[in-house]
Amino acid sequence: MAVIPSRMSLTLVDANGVKSAVTLYVGVTDSQTVAQAVTELQAVAALVDAVTLAKVLDIRASIVPNYTQTKGGTNPDPDSDLTQTAVLDFLAANNRTWGMPLPAYLDSLAMSGGLDTTSANLAALIGHIEGSAAPYQYTDPGHSNISEFTDSFLTSRKRRKLRSRSYRPA
Repeated sequence: MAVIPSRMSLTLVDANGVKSAVTLYVGVTDSQTVAQAVTELQAVAALVDAVTLAKVLDIRASIVPNYTQTKGGTNPDPDSDLTQTAVLDFLAANNRTWGMPLPAYLDSLAMSGGLDTTSANLAALIGHIEGSAAPYQYTDPGHSNISEFTDSFLTSRKRRKLRSRSYRPA
């Protein structure tokens, strides 16, 4: 039985509208079910709620497994730029579009205002999300199931060109 590092986070708000977080770190055995994790999170929230004057706004849990980078080294690629972002649009079952940001996308994926969705790695990511099913069904923020990929667009390329034109070193 393995123990997986996890976090529990509670967002609290006071009478002045100031928000704060209570973060707890916990080892969770891999035999635990989601229902058991939810029960534990609710129990901790109730215990914190009983000892604070603030209101508990929300509670969250995160699993923090070890991840081995596929890129070598300990530093990001020197050409990476998180402001260079693309968006992958997916249609949810409620007929609303949800956009997944893709920061620091590979330059080789950029094409005429969008991304080359025929690229093997990008097609695999899109297929994984739109083809998901229980127990890991991807949804939009309102928890409506993702039904299909619709489009992609670049958010920063035009702004970056404008920014580089307006900057003139002294």
